[in-house]
Amino acid sequence: MLMLCTTSPDQSWVSPSSSYQYINPNPLKPCFIFFRPNSRTSLFGAKFRVPATTLAGTTHRKNADKNVKIIELCELGNLKEAVEMVCGSESSDLDSAAYCSVLELCAGNKSLKYGKRVHSVLCEHGVNVDGYVGAKLVFMYVHCGDLREARRVFDALSNRKVFLWNLMINEYAKVRDFREGVCLFGKMVECGVELNSYTFSCVLKYFAALGCVREGEWVHGFLYKLRFGSDSTVVNSLMAFYFKNGRVESARKVFDALRERDVVSWNSMISAYVSNGAAEKGVEIFREMVWSGIDVDLATIINVLMACSDCGNVVLGRVVHGYAMKGGFDVDVMLCNSVLDMYSKCCDLSDAVRIFEKMG
Repeated sequence: MLMLCTTSPDQSWVSPSSSYQYINPNPLKPCFIFFRPNSRTSLFGAKFRVPATTLAGTTHRKNADKNVKIIELCELGNLKEAVEMVCGSESSDLDSAAYCSVLELCAGNKSLKYGKRVHSVLCEHGVNVDGYVGAKLVFMYVHCGDLREARRVFDALSNRKVFLWNLMINEYAKVRDFREGVCLFGKMVECGVELNSYTFSCVLKYFAALGCVREGEWVHGFLYKLRFGSDSTVVNSLMAFYFKNGRVESARKVFDALRERDVVSWNSMISAYVSNGAAEKGVEIFREMVWSGIDVDLATIINVLMACSDCGNVVLGRVVHGYAMKGGFDVDVMLCNSVLDMYSKCCDLSDAVRIFEKMG
């Protein structure tokens, strides 16, 4: 700092920490007063140094701006530029939100190439992925179709939430690797992970596909022990497991014990009886459904039409067809095929031809 003042001394030194003092009431000539340089600051050129707290604040703002920029690029769908910014950043520049945003966009675009680049940056920067970033990595690899790498990342995580276990189990079902899915479920139980309704739905599909009746019955008892017996999603999966293995009466017992039955539960019972050669019982279930005040949907109508076809009940078939037309379901191709099949099998060829011509 430089000050011009009028005092009697030709040159005076004043400490920055001291207050300005009046030296001479009789001004004589102009002179300069300098603050004496100290160990922390200097007045001239390259010797001037900014306090460390100011530098830290500036760096923090730059890093925050970079994170915000990457997140904005991801929101705009600009994956390439976002990945380039991540790859060009230092290890201390980015936070987990930026990494997660890029990985999520990679998953959405199914871009395995960019996802692997971000993963390599995470490894180079030594970022701890045992948390939300790790979950996003698994999510990215799963959606990009690299289940093997997803499993490798998953196994390296120590803090695996239930949704990650369910994600992996469900993916093994998609590729029909049921045995590996069952093995993963066993590890899940051993690790003491708290199971949920989605877990049971997935594993029951496995046992149904593998024909493992004994193991499925064990899951049945286990889920009731954990008080999932009133969960309609779990019970519907349990019923489907028994249907798949031809255990219709076991499924009926599960259905009867269910207090709150949704439309899926009713449809499952009707479909199960029809597919197991008991169409008349499927019709009975439909009547109970109507009397219970449950609103039917397209799946209900198609299942009942199949039941009418198998047992030759053209009267009920016409009623259901009329209901479908009134509800606007008759534009569905699958429904039209079911109606055509019902009239044909019930030997009502005139109506069958009429439906066929209408479809054309």
